[in-house]
Amino acid sequence: MEHYNDLAQTLVERPDRCGPRFPVNKRHNVRRHGTGAGTVYAYGYASIPDRLKVGKTVGAVADRIVQQINASTPDKPKLLLEVKTRDCGTFEAVLRGILTLRGCKVHGGGDEWFRATRDDIESILRSLALI
Repeated sequence: MEHYNDLAQTLVERPDRCGPRFPVNKRHNVRRHGTGAGTVYAYGYASIPDRLKVGKTVGAVADRIVQQINASTPDKPKLLLEVKTRDCGTFEAVLRGILTLRGCKVHGGGDEWFRATRDDIESILRSLALI
C-alpha cells in the first residue's frame, strides 16, 4: 500500500519524479476545468501517447488512478485533464458516447480507453459549451 500512496502523491505533487521513461508532467500541465463535487478525468501513458483512459470519481483523482494500475502497466500514468462537475456519471457517459460515435473506442481495452488526445476531449467539451 505504501507504493500506491507514494505514486498517488507523485501524480499530484511531484510528477517530475515519475522516472526517466515518464515525461515531466508538472502540475500546471494538468488542465483543470469546471466546478462541482465529481470529476471526469483523462490519463494516459507516454508509451502509448495516442490513447487515453476516460473515467470519473467523486474522490481524489490521483487515488482513483492508483486503484486502477498495477505493476504490469507499461509505465507510470500521466494525468492530463480534470473536469469538475456536479454529475460526473452523466458527463462521463456523454463524453464516452461522443468518443465512441467518432470511432475513437479502443476495442479490447475495456469501456474506458479511447484513441484520443487531451485536445480532442477539450474540443468536445467546448462544442458542448462545458468549458
